[in-house]
Amino acid sequence: MTTDQAVERALSPALEAIAAAAYDRLKAQAGEDLSAIDQAARRVAEAASAAIAAGPRLSAIADAERDGELRARQELSADVLRQVTRAAKRKRDADVEYEQVIARAG
Repeated sequence: MTTDQAVERALSPALEAIAAAAYDRLKAQAGEDLSAIDQAARRVAEAASAAIAAGPRLSAIADAERDGELRARQELSADVLRQVTRAAKRKRDADVEYEQVIARAG
C-alpha cells in the first residue's frame, strides 16, 4: 500500500463529506431555494478545503465530488436535470455578465 492510498483510506470520511455535500448541492439546484443552493455550495467548498488540508490526492477529492453528484443525478428525473442544467447556464451567464460589468466599471 502506498502512502497516498493509506492517506486516502484514513480520510475516507473527509472524502465522503465532499460527496455528500456535492449530492446536496445538486439536489438543492433542482429546487427553487436560492439560499439552500448557496449553503450547499459553501458546504462543498468547506469539505474540499478540509480534505485538501488533510492531504489526499486532488484527483481523489475531485472523484468524491463527482461521485456525490452522480448519486444525486441517479435520483433526479431527466426533466429535473434539464431544469438544473438550464439554471446553471443562466447562473454562469449572469456571473460572466457581472464580471464584465465590474471590469468595465473598474
